[in-house]
This record gives sequence, C-alpha cells and structure tokens, in this order.
Amino acid sequence: MPNREEVIGTAALAKEAADSRVDLAWQKAEAWMGKVKIRKPSKPDFDAITAAMAKAKKGMDFVAKFDGQWLTIASRIGGKDSSIAEIDISEGKNEDKWRTAMDQLREGSPTLVPTSDYTAFEKAHPDLKALAPWKLELDKRNAEIKKLEAELVQKKAQRDKIKATYEARGGK
Repeated sequence: MPNREEVIGTAALAKEAADSRVDLAWQKAEAWMGKVKIRKPSKPDFDAITAAMAKAKKGMDFVAKFDGQWLTIASRIGGKDSSIAEIDISEGKNEDKWRTAMDQLREGSPTLVPTSDYTAFEKAHPDLKALAPWKLELDKRNAEIKKLEAELVQKKAQRDKIKATYEARGGK
C-alpha cells in the first residue's frame, strides 16, 4: 500500500510568534483524530513548534501519514516533518482490529484510505468470518460433486457391463 498523507491542522506564521495559534491547529487535528476514531497522542510542545516556525519563517501543518499499517501524526514546517506519534493500527497484526481501524480511517479520511487501497487490503487480509457462509456453501457443493462423480463412475461401470453383454450376444 502506498504512503498517503493528509493535512489535519494548519497554523500560519504570524508577526508575533505567540499569535501563530498552534493550539487551534492542534484542536483541528484532534477533531480529525476523533472523526477517524484513533487514540489521540499526547499534546505536542506548542512552544517548540512555534519557535521552529519563527526560525524557519514558515507556517506549520499537522499531517497524518499512513502506510497501510502505521499512522504517523507529525508537524511539518517548511517541508520538514517532526513525528508526534506513530500508531500501529493493526495492533500487532490483529486482523479484526486492523480491519476495524481501516474501516474507520476509510470512512473518516478517504484521502488516507482510498477504495483501491482498501480493496487491496481486503484481498491480502480477507475477513474469514464474513466469508464463512460462502466457505460452508462451497464445501457443501464440493461434497455433492464428489458424490455425483462416484455415482457417475458406478453408472459407467454398469453401462460397460451391459454393453459387453450386448456385444457378446451379437449386438453391434
């Protein structure tokens, strides 16, 4: 799955560093995290971010980056990312929890989990519980076919016996 990212909060550089309102950008980022139902990381050091903005003379974005398993929340100033949190949404590759988190991310952020990525995930990690009825039906049909194949072998043997008797008595 390719790496995807989304800006989840922005703070413009203000004339006075204290007016940059990194706290409001973080509130937007937290709202996004609530929407996609992920656990919120600890609040970043707003003073350090504000100082970095002043030094770079650039605004700041909070970004969410996702590679299919790991969701990274970072601050970006002038193209340089500083990680705030890395969250393993698979929770140790637990298929059920991973699928639930993927559903929540896809619902809340189609940018991070587009349909094509979700389809690839589903193919690589099928939901065996959802597939159980089809597996049961497939097993049932396979058993029926096996039974019919055995009957066919028996019917062919009976036919061959009748044909041999017919030909032995002069039938052509």
